[in-house]
Amino acid sequence: MASPKHPTYPRPTVHEAVCRIAFERDGGWSADVFSRFAAEVRGDFPIFEPAVAVGLQVNVAPGAVGQAILPPRQVLRFRRPDSSVVLQLSEGVLGLNQLPPYPGWESVRAEVLRSWERLATVARPTSVAGIGLRYVNLVPAGPRERPADWLRSGAYLPQAVLDSEPGFFYRAQFRNPSGCAAALTLAAGEAAAEGGDARETGLIFDIDCTVDGFASPDAAALGSRLELLHDLAWAVFSESTAPRLRALMEGRSQ
Repeated sequence: MASPKHPTYPRPTVHEAVCRIAFERDGGWSADVFSRFAAEVRGDFPIFEPAVAVGLQVNVAPGAVGQAILPPRQVLRFRRPDSSVVLQLSEGVLGLNQLPPYPGWESVRAEVLRSWERLATVARPTSVAGIGLRYVNLVPAGPRERPADWLRSGAYLPQAVLDSEPGFFYRAQFRNPSGCAAALTLAAGEAAAEGGDARETGLIFDIDCTVDGFASPDAAALGSRLELLHDLAWAVFSESTAPRLRALMEGRSQ
């Protein structure tokens, strides 16, 4: 359902929406959480895929940048038959990937909270360590078009980047008064959603928002943090949307 605050468009640019919730539980991690969670969600997510994820840690210090490969960790992925939503569970992290077509924020928020409540019944988390909400937008810009043909400058995007010829790359990070942080990336390239084989080219506008955790596993507290993150992501995207892009999302010919 759309709301006046965050409208839902007939042709959204969201290529993938990702929510990650890091949590803690008494006694550390137990492998039986995987099987118990699988049984809890099997009715809605009958496709089960075990995987191994390898992370990369980047350390930045004055005059030096170092990288370290993190130990591999087990990840279980649960999919719907239509592959529109993917749940991911690893040690201390619950993830949800919303793939196209994007159904709107109210639907995504409800799915995240429902998944969290299901996890809470089997993992019994004691606190939330952090939350992330990321929107990867893919704008159908042609190879000779500039970002300014689709986006506008303001508090988040500088005009010099939008006027750039091919070969640009822009990244910025900031934290707002509500305690939410955001990392913005703008570049031309390819995008592929989680578990998808198809790749699409265009203008990638990646908005990755995070907020620190809180000492409660309560779904209502989680919901309020999710709203803060989405408000920030929407503020960035809405202010940066030029008339041509808005017309495209609204289904009007451009």
